[in-house]
Amino acid sequence: MKQKNDYDAIIIGAGIGGLTCGAILAKNNKKVLILEKNSKVGGAVSTFYRKGYPLDISHAMCGLNKGAFIRKVFDYLELTKDIDFVKLEKSFIFKNDMQEFICPADLEQYKYALQSKFPKEKININKLFDEMIHIWTKQILKSYYEPNMCELLTYPFKFSKLVKYRYLTFEKFLNRFTKSTELKEMLSIGWPYLGLDRFSVSALYMICLIMGYYKEGTYFIKGGFGKLIESLVTFIKKNDGKIIIDSEVEEIIKKGKVAVGVKCKDGRSFYGKIIISNVDTVKTFNDLSKNFNLSNGFRRKIKNLRQSTSALQVFLAVKAQIDPTFLSVGSIIIEQKLKSKNFPSQDIKGIDLSSGELIYTLSIHSLKDFTDFKNEDIFMLNVVLLPTDVNFWNSFDKQHKVEQYCKVKQDWIKLVTKEMKSCFKIEEVLFEDILTPISFKSWLNSTDGCIYDLAAYSKQMLLDRMKIKTPVKNLFLVGAKTFPGMGIAGAFCSAVSLSDKILDKKLTNGKFVIN
Repeated sequence: MKQKNDYDAIIIGAGIGGLTCGAILAKNNKKVLILEKNSKVGGAVSTFYRKGYPLDISHAMCGLNKGAFIRKVFDYLELTKDIDFVKLEKSFIFKNDMQEFICPADLEQYKYALQSKFPKEKININKLFDEMIHIWTKQILKSYYEPNMCELLTYPFKFSKLVKYRYLTFEKFLNRFTKSTELKEMLSIGWPYLGLDRFSVSALYMICLIMGYYKEGTYFIKGGFGKLIESLVTFIKKNDGKIIIDSEVEEIIKKGKVAVGVKCKDGRSFYGKIIISNVDTVKTFNDLSKNFNLSNGFRRKIKNLRQSTSALQVFLAVKAQIDPTFLSVGSIIIEQKLKSKNFPSQDIKGIDLSSGELIYTLSIHSLKDFTDFKNEDIFMLNVVLLPTDVNFWNSFDKQHKVEQYCKVKQDWIKLVTKEMKSCFKIEEVLFEDILTPISFKSWLNSTDGCIYDLAAYSKQMLLDRMKIKTPVKNLFLVGAKTFPGMGIAGAFCSAVSLSDKILDKKLTNGKFVIN
């Protein structure tokens, strides 16, 4: 008997990848259903309000200059009509006890800043940036999201740099251009956005980050990143798409070897022509698809995937006098050497301190950047610390040590507040809150609370990430776990790639961005 399909596509998870994919498909007259386990959609791209204060999970977005790769997606989905995108003056600021280095959010100005700081490295810096620009514009943006065998055979000739640097870390890539440790450190400032330092992170991913933020523009969304989610939801509903919240999918329904629908924990079932998972990779295959007969080789691959780090995220609403230098910035990276502080490292539990440093990734916005609030002296500080010690946090989750868990959270809030007061002129703390790996595990439904799904190691980048098409017939993946990977930008591009495949390549003809 022929399966009745209620929908053209059922999307599990209303994160940024799932919503964007749903919006593109709905625009192209596909009947779309999106199921979200939480009472609020958006995943990591959300703005929460606590006691009237906005808590933004994300810091900044790249790729929104006119004609840039993410801007094309926004224009296609008419998001630029409803959202006020604020272009930031600086992508990053690096700050420690010894120095402060400002990275202008313009590629040429950024190069000039580096050359001014490292005049003896001027020629090397020019060579490095020429190479990164070529890799970005002529290789990555021109490559295929899922090349067939014939296309793949052309890679050594058409995309030789992608082949050449495929398994290089950013540190080894930089070694080809400079021996200056300090210069390499300055070039790697944005590594917390990828979750790995320059010694571990993929060279190609760091090049994507640098080009995305400096060449394609660094932006904040007026009113918080939740405005982006609101606009996507409105667009989906306007195009007859359906979103159901508080609906956690328990399993993917199979018919023979084919995915034909989903069953929710509340007992409801829905059927569709294709099923799309915006859920954590490990959970997709170990939980949702556990009844499918996947090969031992594929099971081993899933087991051996390296998950990204989790994080601690502290929110502070403060009355303060903030130096304008630290405003209009994507992130301020504060590096604290443990030996120079008054606290011994063994007293700081929950963060991996093997490097001997404590790294804060901080964004600062006036409250009026979120609302029409008139008081210009109140600021929202969004402070992220990573990598975390997953085993430490899992011990609370498994043993239900509620009192100890609450105490550790308060200890971290006190520590972060103390550090922020030492860096900025804070007069009064009005509000404080914290997200831990347990928070991310619950909210994002992710393995060990990982915030980026798969880690940005060189062997898990670009074509070595999960494929959008899975071994299960009619089951597809969307999100930063697939090509090209990592962050909000990666999730957007994944959504474009998958939608393009479903729509017979009418959007991009199999390439990286919308035509």
